[in-house]
Amino acid sequence: MRPERWRQIDRLYQAALERDVARRGAFLDEACATDEELRREVESLLAAHEKAKEAEDFLNQPALQVAAQAIADDQAQSLAPRKLGRYQILSLLGRGGMGEVYLAEDPRLGRKLALKLLPQEFTLDRERVQRFKQEARAASALNHPNIITIFEIDQVQTEAGGVHFIAAEFIDGQTLRHCLAGGAMKLSEALDVAVQVASALAEAHAAGIVHRDIKPENIMLRRDGYVKVLDFGLAKLTEVGSGERTPSPAPDSPIATPSLRSDPGIMMGTPRYMSPEQIRGRQVDARADIFSLGVVLYEMVAGRVPFDGGAAGEVVAAILYHEPAPLGRYLREAPAELARIVDKALAKDREQRYQSAKDLLVELKGLRLELELADKIKQTGQTWQAATPIEAGERPPTVADAISTLLLSHPAPATRAHTRLEPVGGAMPLNSEFYIARGADEEFRSAIARQDSIVLIKGARQVGKTSLLARGLQQARAAGAKVVLTDLQKLNASDLASAEAFYLALADLIADQLGLDVAPDTVWNARRGPSINFERYIRREALDKISTPLVWGLDEVDRLFTCSFGSEVFGLFRSWHNERSLDPTGP
Repeated sequence: MRPERWRQIDRLYQAALERDVARRGAFLDEACATDEELRREVESLLAAHEKAKEAEDFLNQPALQVAAQAIADDQAQSLAPRKLGRYQILSLLGRGGMGEVYLAEDPRLGRKLALKLLPQEFTLDRERVQRFKQEARAASALNHPNIITIFEIDQVQTEAGGVHFIAAEFIDGQTLRHCLAGGAMKLSEALDVAVQVASALAEAHAAGIVHRDIKPENIMLRRDGYVKVLDFGLAKLTEVGSGERTPSPAPDSPIATPSLRSDPGIMMGTPRYMSPEQIRGRQVDARADIFSLGVVLYEMVAGRVPFDGGAAGEVVAAILYHEPAPLGRYLREAPAELARIVDKALAKDREQRYQSAKDLLVELKGLRLELELADKIKQTGQTWQAATPIEAGERPPTVADAISTLLLSHPAPATRAHTRLEPVGGAMPLNSEFYIARGADEEFRSAIARQDSIVLIKGARQVGKTSLLARGLQQARAAGAKVVLTDLQKLNASDLASAEAFYLALADLIADQLGLDVAPDTVWNARRGPSINFERYIRREALDKISTPLVWGLDEVDRLFTCSFGSEVFGLFRSWHNERSLDPTGP
C-alpha cells in the first residue's frame, strides 16, 4: 500500500473514531463517496477497534475487580473447596479470563500439580465450558517437553455445585512476561526461548492444532531453563477436509474433532500479538502462530513490542499497515540474520512468512549455533574454525569402504580485503579470482588427499561452505575418484517425513549421478531397516561396480537437525568410520 493511501485511510479512521457509532455511517458516505475500497479499509479498522475494545473490557476489568476483592479479604483460596476430588488444594497461583489456577497435591502419587478451575458463574455458559474442555483436549493430545502436560480433565460435585477442572503439571518458574518486566533479554537467552517455543509449535501444528494466543503470559520459563507453552484455551483444532494449511489430525490421532468452531469474522487472541488475518477475523492456520512468535521474539530482543499504540485501534492499525522499527534501533549489535528472520516471521502477507514452524525452527537453531561458534572463537582468539577430521582413518581405502563423506556446515569468514566484489548469488565458480583461501582450506584438502572417512567443517553461515565443498570435490575428481554431490535443499517435505523416505531419496539421487542400472526401490527389502537397505544398496550397486574411490559430498545437512531420524543418519555415517578403523582390510 502506498504511504499516501495509508495516510488517507488513517485520517478518515481517526476522524470516524471521534464520532458516535450511529453517525459514522453518514460520515463515511460523504468522506468516501464512490471509493468502496477506501470505505472497506476504514470500516475494517473500526470493526477491529470495537472488537479489541470489547476484548480488553471483558478480560481486564473483571480480573482487576476480582483481584481487588481477593486482596481485600486475603482469602483468595476460599473461592475453591479445600479438596477437589482426590486433590488437596494448597494455594492460589493466579487468575485469568478462563479461570483460576491453584497449587494442589495428589496424595496417591505424592506430587504437586496445578488445578485450573472454571469459575462457577461460567458453568452455565456453554461456549465457555466448551473452550475449557477444548484447552484440555488440545494440550493433552501433545507429548512434547516444551508443552504443558495435562493429567486429567473432570467435573466434580461440591456444595456450591458442579466444578469443571483441568489437572496439569506444576511449572516451577516465571512467565516470560515477568522476565520482560526488567526490559530486553540477552540475545542468547531470547534465541533459546524462541527455539523452544518454535519446537513446541512445530509439534502442535503437526497434530493439527493452532494455538492462536502465543504471548509472554502464555510462555513459562522453568528454573532449569526449560520453556513451556501454556493455555490452549483459544486453540483451534482443524478438521479433515477443511482445506486449511494446518495439517489435519491423522485418523488414529488422539485429538477428537471439536464441536466448537471459530467463525470467520470473530477476532480471537490478544491484539498486540495477533496476526493481520486474526485481526480481520479471517480463517487462521499455523502461520498465525508464527507471526505471534515473531512479535514475542522482537519484544524479547528490543524490550518493546513491534506494534504499539495508545489505544487498541492504534495497535490494530499498526499491525495491518505499519512496518516495525528496525531491531538495530534498540539493539545496535543485532545480527543481520536475526533481523531477516524476524522480518520474515512478521510479514503481513502470510504467504511471505515462514510456511511452517519447522522452517522457522531450523533458521533459529542455525543462528543460535552461529552466534555460539562466533562467541567461542572470540573467547579463544581464533580467527578461523579448523577443518578437523573426526578420528579420520589413515590407511589407503579398499573398494568396499572407500567412502569419504564431507559433512560441511559453515566455514569461517574470510579476513582478506579486496577492492572488487563478485555479485552475490551462491557459490563462487571454481575459476573465480574472488575466492579467498583460508587456513581451513589446506587442512580440508589434506583430509581429502588422505582419503579420510569423514570430514566435518563448522563455522559461520553463508560465507562459502558450498564454494569450499566444490573445490574439495574438484580435487578428488582430479585425483581419479568418482564424485557424488547431494544437496539436501533439493529434497521436499515428503522426502524428510521418515527415515525410509529419506534413505530412498538419497539412494535415488546417488543412482542418478552414478548412472546405476538398478533402481533402489526394486531391491529395497521391507523386512530390513531403512539404514540397512541404504547401506546394502550403496555397497552392492555402487561400490562393488566401480573401481575407484567414491567421494560423497553432502551440503545443507542442517535440514536434518529437526528430523526425528537425524541422529540415526549421523549414526550410520559414524558406524562406517568405526568399521574402517577397526578392520582396515575388511569389506
